[in-house]
Amino acid sequence: MKPMKLVGAALLALTVAACGGEGSSPPPTGGGGGSTSGGGSGGGSSGGGTPAPSPTYAKFAELTGTQTFRTSCAGVEFVGPQRSAIPAAPFGQGVTLTSNRDAPAFDIQSDGLGLTSAGFTLSFSAADRDASTDPALEIFAKVNGNGFTERFSSFSPTNSSSSRLEYGRFGQIVAQTPNGLANMYCAFGVPTELNDSPSSNIEFAETRFYGSVYVIQNAGAGPTTSYAISNSTSRLTANPTTGEIDVTLEIKGREILNGGGTSSTVTDLGTFTGSTGIDGSTQNFDDVLVDSSNTVAGTFAGWFFGPQGNEFGYAFSLNTRRADSSDLVVGGVVFGKR
Repeated sequence: MKPMKLVGAALLALTVAACGGEGSSPPPTGGGGGSTSGGGSGGGSSGGGTPAPSPTYAKFAELTGTQTFRTSCAGVEFVGPQRSAIPAAPFGQGVTLTSNRDAPAFDIQSDGLGLTSAGFTLSFSAADRDASTDPALEIFAKVNGNGFTERFSSFSPTNSSSSRLEYGRFGQIVAQTPNGLANMYCAFGVPTELNDSPSSNIEFAETRFYGSVYVIQNAGAGPTTSYAISNSTSRLTANPTTGEIDVTLEIKGREILNGGGTSSTVTDLGTFTGSTGIDGSTQNFDDVLVDSSNTVAGTFAGWFFGPQGNEFGYAFSLNTRRADSSDLVVGGVVFGKR
């Protein structure tokens, strides 16, 4: 576990809701930022003693032109018959999305972080979009020079109460890598700025999961069972005074049947927790996840979206040996809205 990062006065400007990208403030044009600060930095005051106005945010659907989005992504990499979790990348690392919101179109750049091989580059134009689906879905597919179908999907996720997020977005990438293929799940959108802290503790208990879950028998060398992850539950709490963020993941799955569909039986696959701290200077939270015996089992990383951290999204991965000598391999993303 990382030590808590408490930096005294810096915490006065802490935004428990700032999307993390490489330590810099988001640009005022939207997308990677999507908001304007209205003057001043860190929520300070101007020379005349007048507090800087609160940032304003464009909702994701309102963005126009070319936008660059920082992400947190995790997933599963397939190399031959082997499956391994792709660790959750800190917000602003791993994958960058550049999108022409007027088309729409996407250029995707992976720096290879977390992969067993090099990164990848994908590009989807409006002509690659599946126009037959719901207009709210942005689904792209293109066959590359190797005959592999590359895919990217994006939409506005909902929380458990079916309230749709307005600033955060889900993304799924299916890409060919030098060693195999990667199936990645990402959180991106219009991040909360560092000078836009909530006034009190926040808790997200209404969440939505997306991801891939595998249980592989015989220490990862035996038969594999796939599970749907949607019955899982999560809780995230954040304290803007101390900078502490705590997450709990209860992974529950319904077996995906060979003939199609899923079992009605919900299987408990374990509870995992993580705790980290933010200091108000970097738009990111990340750390390790531990199981019930306090053994490191995976990672999580993400940030917040919209005014005062009203929404969040974080990627997570699990790659752990269970008591029955089976391996649990999970890569996914969680979203929530207050």
